[in-house]
Amino acid sequence: MQATRLGPASASWTILNLGLLVPIFVSPFIIEETVLWLDPIIVVLFILMLLMFARGMKNTGEVAKGRHKLHILMLLGIFFAQGFFLLGNKVKFLLFNDANTAALTFIVYLSGAMVVLIVIYSTDKRLTILGTELKAGSITGICNSLGVILLLSAMSLPSTIVFPLSASVALLGGVFLTNSIYRERLNRAKMIGVTLGLMALILAVFRGKLVSILNGI
Repeated sequence: MQATRLGPASASWTILNLGLLVPIFVSPFIIEETVLWLDPIIVVLFILMLLMFARGMKNTGEVAKGRHKLHILMLLGIFFAQGFFLLGNKVKFLLFNDANTAALTFIVYLSGAMVVLIVIYSTDKRLTILGTELKAGSITGICNSLGVILLLSAMSLPSTIVFPLSASVALLGGVFLTNSIYRERLNRAKMIGVTLGLMALILAVFRGKLVSILNGI
C-alpha cells in the first residue's frame, strides 16, 4: 500500500510476482537445491527492471522529487516479503505435504487482515470506510478467491505449465488492469520494465529445463 502511494501500482504488481526469485536463491542454503549459471542473468534482469521503472516514473512525475529512493526501498520490501511468503509455502510442502493447502491460504490472509486492523486502530486516525472502498475490496476478494481456487485445482498439471501460466497472466493482467482502472501512463520505459520482469519470471520458472537443454547443445 505504501509503495502504491509513492508510485504506480504496475511497478508494485510486477515486483510482487517476481517474489518467486527469493525461494529460488534461498532454497540452496536450506534444502538440497543447486545454484545454476542462469541465476545471475535473472538477477541482472530484475535489477534492470527496477531501473527502467524508476526511469519511467521519473519521466511522468509520478514520484515526488527526492522520494525515488524511498519508493525503491518499498518495492524491495514487497519483493522480500512476497519472496519469504513463497519460501514458507515451499517449506510447508516439504514438511507437511499431506496437510490442507487451502487451510494455509486461509490462515495467511486472516493473519494479514488482523495485522492491518491492529495498524489501523493503533493510530490516531479515525477509521472510515467508503462505499467505493467496500466495492473495490469485495471485487478484489472475489477475484483473489477464484484465483486461489483455480490455482489449487490446476496443481494436477505439470509445474512447468501451471506456474509460468499463472504468474505471467497475473503479471500482465495486473499491469494492464491497473493501467485501465487508475489511468496510469505506460510509457516506453515502463513497458520495457514489464518486459524485463516477464523475461525474468519465465527464466526463473524454466531455469532448470533451460540449463539442461543449453548444456546438451
